Amino acid sequence: MLFSLVATILLFYFLCKCPEKCILLVFIWYPTITLLPICRGINVSTLFIYLCFFYTLYSRTWDELKKFPFFLPFILCIGSYAVSAILGYKIALSVAKWVEQYILVLTVWMLFKPKHNIISFLINNLMLYLCVLVIYSVFESITFSNPFLDYLRMNGVGIPKQGEGYVRYGLYRSQSMTIWTSILAIACGIGAVLLAKLYFMKYVKHKLFFFITICCCLVGVFISGTRSAMLVTFIAAFCLFKEIFNARVLLVLGVFCCVFIYFNVEYFSAILDSFLNPEDVGGSSLEQRSLQFLVTYKYWMQAPFIGNGLDYTNLLVEQEVGILGAESIIFRLLIDRGILGFISYFFLYIYAIVILYKRNLFFLSFILIGFMIGKVMSLLPSIEEAYVFVYLVLLLRIIDSENIKILLKNIFINKLVKRNNESIVV
Repeated sequence: MLFSLVATILLFYFLCKCPEKCILLVFIWYPTITLLPICRGINVSTLFIYLCFFYTLYSRTWDELKKFPFFLPFILCIGSYAVSAILGYKIALSVAKWVEQYILVLTVWMLFKPKHNIISFLINNLMLYLCVLVIYSVFESITFSNPFLDYLRMNGVGIPKQGEGYVRYGLYRSQSMTIWTSILAIACGIGAVLLAKLYFMKYVKHKLFFFITICCCLVGVFISGTRSAMLVTFIAAFCLFKEIFNARVLLVLGVFCCVFIYFNVEYFSAILDSFLNPEDVGGSSLEQRSLQFLVTYKYWMQAPFIGNGLDYTNLLVEQEVGILGAESIIFRLLIDRGILGFISYFFLYIYAIVILYKRNLFFLSFILIGFMIGKVMSLLPSIEEAYVFVYLVLLLRIIDSENIKILLKNIFINKLVKRNNESIVV
């Protein structure tokens, strides 16, 4: 396939030249390259995540991996996947695909060094990807067509196809270059939050490009028509509370929001009404979710502790047993991975929030909280629970680097003052 070949050549080039940039590109383009197959069961993202991971294990010391702050819950989660894969209804070789986002996080943690040129590479490429994603989504929404996804479907890639009537809030809901509308919105929403955080940390150089990207991201979130992703973005944005809580920023944001809403009153009224009356705008109603849970309970009881095995929920969806699309991570956790997977999932987020609180970085936990709620409300296909930790790891690395710089600066100043005081005494 042409797109797979081009992506593979480019990533191999960066892998040979600079593995650090290669893994950042895999992270940035993940929602798209995870759709590009290499061979049966292996796609571009899987190939390069594991190539970068094995390279990292070969070239780096294990000490860096031991310092990973979320090591314990990661091991437990990966373990729950492995147990369900081995002891489930069949031995699931797809376990490597299911846990690849955990491996992605670990690889980014070990490879990423917060140098200015690397951070600039991250920011510029993320802005480029998000702008391309949104511009293409606008094209799709206007033309009701998506040549990129149509080409992948023609080559055997299983991607859901939307009908021309798939409209919400008066707009055709766009998938862009992702597997579903919600993934477009998540990529834009959390991507915008990461960029805004780095902007306030004074790492963004191209400010005009930055503001254009943020506007594009807002368009991407809304054009997807996905309520859960809108809520994820809103909650995640609270991690910027310290930065935006000043008179100038609040004034600018207030004026922008008022003007934007004034010219789109009907659109925002429709969004508000969809949250208050979700059954009137499509999607699973409360009654449908209740029926889904009853079906989930039935199959969960078949293997309550370790689950029925990976991919078992997808099998039930294909058989149309009444679970519809199983549009919540809760259903899939209980059916596929049982109570072990259920506990490990929530332990992952609770443990991470506690660690952030202890490190006086609780504000970053809003990214996790927003994403966790989004996964409970909606499936967010192809983006699993670990993916959001890449954003967190990047910020942690950069913040730790800033703290080290401040510490070294203070040590230097103290030594200088001490030396001056000694010279004065002499």
